[in-house]
Amino acid sequence: MNVHGAGGSLEQVGKIMLQLLLPFVLGIFPAVDW
Repeated sequence: MNVHGAGGSLEQVGKIMLQLLLPFVLGIFPAVDW
């Protein structure tokens, strides 16, 4: 594992998590009756 590339890979993981969570959050919130 490259120590210098850890920050870049972490950023990549964060972007992937965002892309996975965003549709989930957008799908959940309209279903909740406020």
